[in-house]
Amino acid sequence: MEIRFAVGPEETKTMDTQKLIDNFLVKDLMVADTIKLVYSHYDRVIIGGAVPSTKH
Repeated sequence: MEIRFAVGPEETKTMDTQKLIDNFLVKDLMVADTIKLVYSHYDRVIIGGAVPSTKH
């Protein structure tokens, strides 16, 4: 599980586009045969995706 820590408003003001993407965008959430979880300290939320693609 990836853990993302909160950043303050003053720090956020200094971020360029790439830094904002790195801190706030959850990439590759839905990947075949993978469970991905991201815990964010913003509102203490867990964002997750699970894509089963093989049959058993």
